[in-house]
Amino acid sequence: MLCSTEEITFDDLPDSLKSVSAERFIQIPIGMPMEEVEKIVIQENLVNNNGNKSKTADILGIARKTLHRKLEEWENKE
Repeated sequence: MLCSTEEITFDDLPDSLKSVSAERFIQIPIGMPMEEVEKIVIQENLVNNNGNKSKTADILGIARKTLHRKLEEWENKE
């Protein structure tokens, strides 16, 4: 990404990102373990897809089997 200052501003973003609403973004704190990042990304995509696991797996580029396995692992840890 190129910008005219050291800080990226809204005006520096491509038009495709400017039109996306804020509710479609998630915040991942610096230093969060990858397993937690993965969990947040999967859970937020499931919510966005109304719980549709097939659609969520397709969007994330993972096999449905992988998604089901991860969900089971997290459920068993709780």
